[in-house]
Amino acid sequence: MEIKLFQVNDYFFEFPEKGQWVIDGGVELVFAKGICCMGWNSREEIMAMEDYGFNQMFDSTEYMQLENDNILKLKSYLIQEITNIEFITREFDFIKDYTMTKIVENRVVGMNLEFENGSKLQIAFINYQLEESDAPKDYYYDVTGELLVSIKGDVEIDN
Repeated sequence: MEIKLFQVNDYFFEFPEKGQWVIDGGVELVFAKGICCMGWNSREEIMAMEDYGFNQMFDSTEYMQLENDNILKLKSYLIQEITNIEFITREFDFIKDYTMTKIVENRVVGMNLEFENGSKLQIAFINYQLEESDAPKDYYYDVTGELLVSIKGDVEIDN
């Protein structure tokens, strides 16, 4: 029914010609029967996917919902019936407790949605290389990084 983009810091990347955004807060997908949110989970201190809103995931009120002409186009582009969902998962090592014991957990790092009109939406937890006066490049999955949102669903992301 709706998509909302949330930003924590002042700056984000927006590439309207590519249909891409790199943000650091969260993406909330609102459905008739619930919410799917991918974003920064303050309690776990990583990016996570939850079935509740960003305002419940992020423990501060210091964020903003992004609204501009390009995001309004994104919203209108995606109000369609979803025909396919693909979840991307990766294994990560986490420190369990003060004993420094490591555990391996399989985490969702991305989601690809296809809609009835053939359009696609790619959302992924990423990090990237950034050089002065250049756009982000060499994306790789990272649960401590930022969020990639792409309406073309074709951004290459390394493991």
